[in-house]
Amino acid sequence: MQSFILALIIETNSNAWIIKSVFQLLSCLFVGIFGSGVTFYLVSWVVASRGPVFSAMFAPLSLVITTILGALLLQENVYVGSLVGAAAVVCGLYMVLWGIAEDYETKAKERLITNIKT
Repeated sequence: MQSFILALIIETNSNAWIIKSVFQLLSCLFVGIFGSGVTFYLVSWVVASRGPVFSAMFAPLSLVITTILGALLLQENVYVGSLVGAAAVVCGLYMVLWGIAEDYETKAKERLITNIKT
């Protein structure tokens, strides 16, 4: 909703909002179905199988993917700040995943010790 309101403020020409071709219509449907529906399904699946930490962690990764695809497909300029930010995001994700993996191993060892004692 925020993006919609911002787009209305920025683009005041009503002709820009008219869908003029079948390709534009199919593009809107594709983004609506896959951008919302499939993403919602995948996030729900990850939360159900691994917990909410994993889905929240990979949200910043979309910015890194957007930067890479923008540079490759749209020939956008990539600045040093973007590269440093992408590296920080990847390092942060790796550190959190490493911490979660260590936590799972510790809990598994504790369960094993508890099962052996009983």
